[in-house]
Amino acid sequence: MEALQLELTNCSNAKKVVEKLLATDDEQQLWAVLLLNNWWHERNQVGEGERRRSPDDIALLCGRQAIEIKNLQSLPAAEPRARTRRGKWERPPIGMLKLNVDGAFRESDKNGGWGLRDPRRKWRCDPVRVRKSAFCE
Repeated sequence: MEALQLELTNCSNAKKVVEKLLATDDEQQLWAVLLLNNWWHERNQVGEGERRRSPDDIALLCGRQAIEIKNLQSLPAAEPRARTRRGKWERPPIGMLKLNVDGAFRESDKNGGWGLRDPRRKWRCDPVRVRKSAFCE
């Protein structure tokens, strides 16, 4: 790992660092990427006022992450699940309207969408965007 560290230190730009990492074996790639990611994360955390962790703590974290990734790679591949098909739109009974809600909703601004249809599938009012609070308050 120290040899790779020295080689990366001598790289003059990010492209050369990536090329050097891609030319190494999988084990060193994994460690280097984890170390760079944790180092970058640590730098940001300290910039936000968090306590700095020791190099030993960061190295230990990289080791645990590497083991976890290797264990995930050794698991048998899961069988692909069949996609579940949503049911078709069903007409409401005569004399009734159906409120269609597409499930789209943004928590940040409490916006979503809905529309009313009659049994002939005609829109009784245009689909509109509404605020959740209009129904909940």
